[in-house]
Amino acid sequence: KEDGKTLAHLAEDMRIQALCKAFALEFNGLLKIEPPIDFIVTTCLQSKSKVGSEGGCLSLEPYIEGEYIKYNNNSMFVKEDSPDDPDPFNQIAQAFSHFTFERSWGHFLVNDLQGVGHLLTDPAIQTRDPERFKLADTNLNEEGFKFFFTTHECNPICQKLGLKSNRQML
Repeated sequence: KEDGKTLAHLAEDMRIQALCKAFALEFNGLLKIEPPIDFIVTTCLQSKSKVGSEGGCLSLEPYIEGEYIKYNNNSMFVKEDSPDDPDPFNQIAQAFSHFTFERSWGHFLVNDLQGVGHLLTDPAIQTRDPERFKLADTNLNEEGFKFFFTTHECNPICQKLGLKSNRQML
């Protein structure tokens, strides 16, 4: 879809996806989960007639078939497990967000996780440095950290990874 973003905005979105994919590779290596958590790769196209000017950019990503689920967002939503039908991937997704905060020494937190099964798309990264990913309107900086930890409850995967950060520290 064409949404009026500039090439710089779309390039930043692609950098966010790439960083999330790198975090996922490390997370998967530590947990050895099947199927592994993954992020789709996005592509940016620019009209030949608009090269060197603003606009004319298009972001493309593969279609993901299946039931689309939102696991958390960048404000204060965290999907709760249903006692009748727990979603095994939900605990993985919540622990992944927590893991990114600790693995980055508190500089990043990946959230706004959504997708189909283990394949996620369009994540957000919260940053300690307000100059990092500043074109992304989903980066709420340190407020994003607070929003996540206000609602996050550590689960068995957080414990298996030895994650220690919590809402009291923020």
